[in-house]
Amino acid sequence: MHPSGTTGKSDFTIREVNVFSEEINLKENRYKRLPDLNGNNMGWSIGRNIDPTSNDFITQDILNGNYGLSSSVICFRQDWVNKSINQSKINLTASKEEYQQTSNDIALQVASQYLNVLLADERLEIAGKNLEAIRQQMEQIQKMISAGGDLRQTCTKLNLR
Repeated sequence: MHPSGTTGKSDFTIREVNVFSEEINLKENRYKRLPDLNGNNMGWSIGRNIDPTSNDFITQDILNGNYGLSSSVICFRQDWVNKSINQSKINLTASKEEYQQTSNDIALQVASQYLNVLLADERLEIAGKNLEAIRQQMEQIQKMISAGGDLRQTCTKLNLR
């Protein structure tokens, strides 16, 4: 689980989508410099209609031709367009850096977990060796007791170790 409460994969996907979104925003802001052109065409009217020639109600379909074009271009706000393009470039760079940072964080998490597994494996191996050493000491003490050895000397030897 990621510290922000999301999983690493979803966080990575979010960063990837942010980069894509900022690329689109940059293109959109660049296209604001270009003029736009809009158009419409004829209409179709079905049912009870008004006859355009006699201005009477009729019940037949009417096909009328209405065509239009409109165009616009930004003349006085070019500085605003340039600033929005620069802002989009900065946002895109930031999104790419966040994406890279998230990628690096995931790689570090994987490496850290791998090293934790190796460390736990080594600790387990050391604990096994310590257990074996304690068993050998217990066997030696048992042999000394059965042979009638002095326990004081044994305790002194064990304390020196």
